[in-house]
Amino acid sequence: MLCHITRPDSVVMEVDVDQKANGEDCLHKVCRKLGIIEVDYFGLQFCGSKGESLWLNLRNRISQQMDNLAPCRLKLRVKFFVEPHLTLQEQTRHMFFLHIKEELDSGSLHMEAEQAKELCALLAQAEFGDYNQNTAKYCSSQIFRQEKCNSSVPSCRVRLQHPGEAP
Repeated sequence: MLCHITRPDSVVMEVDVDQKANGEDCLHKVCRKLGIIEVDYFGLQFCGSKGESLWLNLRNRISQQMDNLAPCRLKLRVKFFVEPHLTLQEQTRHMFFLHIKEELDSGSLHMEAEQAKELCALLAQAEFGDYNQNTAKYCSSQIFRQEKCNSSVPSCRVRLQHPGEAP
């Protein structure tokens, strides 16, 4: 059975699993392709019959949980966030970053303005490095669409407060 998996950065990858495969088989194949060994932080979501996002039960067969649509369409999502210093792999931290960035960009992550400012600064630092006044304007325009940034965060022109810290 062919599965199309959408990563948090909107890249679609194909994974071929057995017809009787369970969700765990598929998740492990996806993570193996991405070089992720910390599989427990991730899960797969699919769109239910009413359009809602549902978590794929990793213990059950994929074919029992989804309508018989071939190929099946799933999203790789972070299911459990942990402090970045507790993760073993850079690839895991990168997937956390992509997931949060996608949630902010889509408007599905809600927070106080101060939290949003700090998160914008940390995401900018992760993507572009430490603060540099010569590239700050370019960076802010590249991370978030300006209209979304202005509506959810009073000012995205935040000087990065964590110089030298790894993303």
